[in-house]
This record gives sequence, structure tokens and C-alpha cells, in this order.
Amino acid sequence: MTLLYYRPAQNTTAEKLQAIIETEFPEENLEVYYTTEDLSERLRQHIRINCAAVILAEDIYDLRSLFDLKSLLKDIRIILVLPDRTEEIISMGYKLHPRFLSYTDSDFSDVAVVLKKIIELMEKNIHVNNIIDVTLN
Repeated sequence: MTLLYYRPAQNTTAEKLQAIIETEFPEENLEVYYTTEDLSERLRQHIRINCAAVILAEDIYDLRSLFDLKSLLKDIRIILVLPDRTEEIISMGYKLHPRFLSYTDSDFSDVAVVLKKIIELMEKNIHVNNIIDVTLN
């Protein structure tokens, strides 16, 4: 089980969100990425089973860069944090097919609740897959 966290570097909002993520998710399974290039490289490794992502888009340019990764993100449970509530930003955000949408002006308590639920589902999926593996062998 892996959680990918894409965030801008040197950003207090991103640091606040990371602290919340770290309270819900084991640090040894948390991978933090600061550039879309690094995130893209990681997503191309095809190790995306039981993988989720929290993506914090800093601005519209960042969101456009993330949109270029849409095909690589298609099988991943995404929590997307948008920079504002403008129609253009929200529309672009939904095109990434997030499981949950939040905004940088939030206190991220909603993100924590959704992340906890995603983790539970991922753990359940791991358990089911282990049962299937044992049954097939």
C-alpha cells in the first residue's frame, strides 16, 4: 500500500496537509513528489496496485501539468486539492477523475476523513487479494 503526495516545495499549505497525511498514513509508505516530472517517472513504473494519491495543485499552470499525467493517474484513487473555486479550475480538476475534491483554503479535516476511508478500502483490497492468492496456490 503506497500513498503518493504531490505538492509544491516551500509551501506552508502543503506542509500543513503533509502533517495531516502523516497522522493518517504510515510514513514508510508515503512518497512525496515536488515536480510533475518526478511524479510522472514514478507513475511510469507500473507499480500502482493499492496505490492512492493526494495531489495539491498550486495554481492553474500546475494543474495543467498534472492534466498531462491523466492517463497515468487513471487507476489511482485521487484526492485532489485545488488552489481556488473558479469554474475553470474546478472543471480541469474533475477531468482528473478524483475520488474527492478539496481546496487549499480548507482546514483539510475533510481530506483526513476521506484519506482514512481510502486507506481502509486499500487494506481490505490487500486482504482480499491475499486470500485469493492463497486459494489459487
